[in-house]
Amino acid sequence: MIATPQGPVHGAACRPIADPAVPEKPVRRRFTAEYKVRVLREADRCTQPGQLGVLLRREG
Repeated sequence: MIATPQGPVHGAACRPIADPAVPEKPVRRRFTAEYKVRVLREADRCTQPGQLGVLLRREG
């Protein structure tokens, strides 16, 4: 599409404008007890520098 200061050139396709609305409340994540225990056990096994950071970045 070729644009001019006055707008798109005659015959060129126009893109629809995206809806800027954001959902009012994001969906909250829920974690099971088993998942939490697994992450804590894995964190306890981290012995090298940087391993815990990698784990936390991976698990979010």
